[in-house]
Amino acid sequence: MDLKELALTNLDKAHDRYRKDIESLTHEQLNTCHGGARSAYDFTYEVANVNNRVAMRVRGQDPGAPTDGWTVAPEDFKSKEACLAGLAESVETVKAAFAECADFSEIRDFPTGKMSMFELANFMCIHMTYHDGQLNFIQAMADDQVVHW
Repeated sequence: MDLKELALTNLDKAHDRYRKDIESLTHEQLNTCHGGARSAYDFTYEVANVNNRVAMRVRGQDPGAPTDGWTVAPEDFKSKEACLAGLAESVETVKAAFAECADFSEIRDFPTGKMSMFELANFMCIHMTYHDGQLNFIQAMADDQVVHW
């Protein structure tokens, strides 16, 4: 398996785990700001937004300045169906951008520093997994001890 294939497979796996954890939660759990923090809809909207912004960067486009402060989901994203669809669309968008790259060892300049396409794709997996951990915490707070993936 080459670096591109590995990266795209890992993105699929991270998305699959995240999707299954969203599916295990109720709308109320996804929409509640636990402990005053953002809701799962909010941080999942951030994941989708970052995926789309990175796809633009990979294609050599400027996505513009990031939002100030914590990302908040718009009302039309705050249903399980819309959340799942928005996340899936963003994963497909970033995978398509990475699929266009000829050399995954190519080093590029990004606002966060220099990295290869492989490193950037891995960061996208880490970002999804980080926020999937937040979904897992919401499950645990509801006494759901099942690993849904």
